Amino acid sequence: MLDLTRILSGPFSTMILADLGADVVKIEDTARGDDTRHWGPPFQGDDAAYYHAVNRNKRSLAIDLKSEVGRDLVRRLAESADVLVENFRPGTAARLGLGYEELRAVNPRLVYGSVSGYGHTGPMSQDAGYDAIAQAMSGAMSVTGEGDGEPVRFGVAGADLAAGMWVAIGILAALVSREQTGQGQHVDVALLDGLTAWLTYVAQNHFASGEAPRRYGSAHPNIVPYQGFSTGDGDLMVAAGNDGLWRPGSSASRTSPTTIGSRPTPTGSATATSSCRSSSRPSHSSRRPSGPTSSPRRASRSGPSSPSPRP
Repeated sequence: MLDLTRILSGPFSTMILADLGADVVKIEDTARGDDTRHWGPPFQGDDAAYYHAVNRNKRSLAIDLKSEVGRDLVRRLAESADVLVENFRPGTAARLGLGYEELRAVNPRLVYGSVSGYGHTGPMSQDAGYDAIAQAMSGAMSVTGEGDGEPVRFGVAGADLAAGMWVAIGILAALVSREQTGQGQHVDVALLDGLTAWLTYVAQNHFASGEAPRRYGSAHPNIVPYQGFSTGDGDLMVAAGNDGLWRPGSSASRTSPTTIGSRPTPTGSATATSSCRSSSRPSHSSRRPSGPTSSPRRASRSGPSSPSPRP
């Protein structure tokens, strides 16, 4: 598998496939390698931790794609490759002679994955794609943050990571299809596509009700209570995913929800079901996200990834 990607979305997709057992050869610039090698501190060895986060389990090969010799070498590697993934701006790979149509001519079985900001067709295809812009345009930021606050960007690069996952899924589907047809395919995913698809029930709620989705802080638009609360001995996340978990005295309930945080919890018919509780809650949920909310260090159960190869 040839990995011509850099930064985050493309490398994340190829790392998923590498973790699943693919033999991934990462093609990097001869001068600096992937830009994220320098995105530190912190560093692990000579390279930034950011680089290691999405490039484990790969081999690396430095090739100058600006030279005909380098491009010819990649074409020769592609002749026997199962998969190639790139995240150049649309049209760049074709100008280098490394586009899907050029490479399928020498390897009809090649599964070719592309990640871009807005896809390879349409009026925005040539616009630079950035995670933060895709988060804003997709609507994801409009439903993230406190109800009475500003839209908030995800704490991680959600558009990049979503696109990377969709490309990996598409490649796996194309490989299955190839077993039946003998032909490869072009898997084309955009940052905007991938994150818009993640809106799922938020978007469907809008289609069903006609109401614009809004922000709920750490709470949920459909399930109540499903949010963080501040308590006398620390932060608490309550996730009553069904009414049996909410009812006081329920065999599924560990504690009676008579009081959550500093406020008494109402009981009775108005709170008997999640639908009733959702309808009767305040118009804004401005309570801060709570826990026990773990830091990334606490949440992670594995040590730092092993150093990735240098080009």
